[in-house]
Amino acid sequence: MPRLLELPVALRAADLGVRPAAVVGMVLVLLLVAAVVGVRVWWAQRAAAPEPVPVVATSQVEPADRGEGGDQGDSVPVTEEPAAASATGAASAPPVPLVLHVAGEVARPGLVRLPPGSRVEDALAAAGGATGRADTGRINLAREVTDGEFVWVPGAEEEPPALVGPAGGGSGAGDPGSAGGAGGDAQPLQVDPNTADRAALEELPGVGPVTAERIVAWREEHGRFSSAEELLEVSGIGERTLEQLRPHLTW
Repeated sequence: MPRLLELPVALRAADLGVRPAAVVGMVLVLLLVAAVVGVRVWWAQRAAAPEPVPVVATSQVEPADRGEGGDQGDSVPVTEEPAAASATGAASAPPVPLVLHVAGEVARPGLVRLPPGSRVEDALAAAGGATGRADTGRINLAREVTDGEFVWVPGAEEEPPALVGPAGGGSGAGDPGSAGGAGGDAQPLQVDPNTADRAALEELPGVGPVTAERIVAWREEHGRFSSAEELLEVSGIGERTLEQLRPHLTW
């Protein structure tokens, strides 16, 4: 039976074997083509990806120096937090306390320190409160005190003392809670209680017209005062008043 396909005689004698060198060459060509295609694809993807834009904080950007007459419309605003912090620090500073001298019928006479806006009642409380002999009805307890003021708490029938030295803050005439004084160059008052008349005795601290009259009456009845302690026998003179009198007594 005849064959349907039959090679020609010329091809039957041809050598159709594939050489190894040709196979290696084709493999190298395919690898080179694949490498070129891969590089081009990677480069195209990298070029298409958006680049991130760096964000700059406003507080870190320094305004450009435009000089005189420059356009200020594009200047970067500068934060004012340091100025606000400085103002807050100044507002939080503690107030300066008031220093007063409280004397008379109080438990602890001397210097007291009070916050601004304090009143006479606060000064008495800082000095330990008034004693049982104090006549607080002669003091304006609601009056606002001032720095450097002398607050005197009188006893029964006692008069405000005459201060020697610069005058302290006052509360007006007639208020025994604050006593005025002479000028800074005034000399200490010296009075002999055995020879002084009523007018001279009234110059002594804590001695008013009534007490001066009683001192004179005591002298007329008992004679001379032999010591300062005998003044305690005069009605209206107590231990605290005597301590105020001692620097001004002469014998």
